[in-house]
Amino acid sequence: MTKGKKWVVGALVLAPIIIAGISLSAIYASLPTFQQKVEGEADLPLLLEPEDFGKGPAQGEILLREDGVAVLTGFPTGEIESDGQLCTVWDGVSTFSGAARWTVDHNYMFSISTTKGDVALGPYAPAFGERAWYRFGLPLCGEQETIWYWRDAG
Repeated sequence: MTKGKKWVVGALVLAPIIIAGISLSAIYASLPTFQQKVEGEADLPLLLEPEDFGKGPAQGEILLREDGVAVLTGFPTGEIESDGQLCTVWDGVSTFSGAARWTVDHNYMFSISTTKGDVALGPYAPAFGERAWYRFGLPLCGEQETIWYWRDAG
């Protein structure tokens, strides 16, 4: 086989591989990220307010917006820990008001990061059925307590 024919054969073999690679990368790029999937399922933006305002430790409110933006008003903050599931170490008094960033893990737990602390928050997940995007819990570390927040219907 001459040098010119080898080049043509090589090009004919490589062309479909290159085209398949480009096609797969275009398909992969068009798939939503997990965060975008959660944004759609949760129907962001959403405003969360205390479930039993004035009857427990729940206080403040949080607005979760698209693209990882959160706005907190007097919302509890502390440190996030994990022993299999995210939880918040909270002193019972520290709160934050202002802009924050959120991310979400594959267990649908939101980590909200502020300049004064962090907080973990997740949608209610019943033993049977799908996640309830109208009720969110803030699990406290070292306690069997979860502070509950309702989605504002307004």
